[in-house]
Amino acid sequence: MTMDHAANPETAGDLAGFVQGWGYVLASTLPFVAGAIKDHFASLTQAWYLMMLGVVVMGAVSLGFSRKSYAAFDARISLQD
Repeated sequence: MTMDHAANPETAGDLAGFVQGWGYVLASTLPFVAGAIKDHFASLTQAWYLMMLGVVVMGAVSLGFSRKSYAAFDARISLQD
């Protein structure tokens, strides 16, 4: 699905790699952070709040993604080539 947001294959691959890479970072970091929070507070309540905040932040960031922003990115990349 990520690859549908780019005009050329090179940009689509870069975008897919970026999304997948950061997805792995988040998926591997948050359980560790939740465990540290549970050790400190003896409860997972604060970890759930942190995860809810993460969902809100990711939702806000995703609002900035549009085909227009990708077109601007494609234009900057093509100028560098």
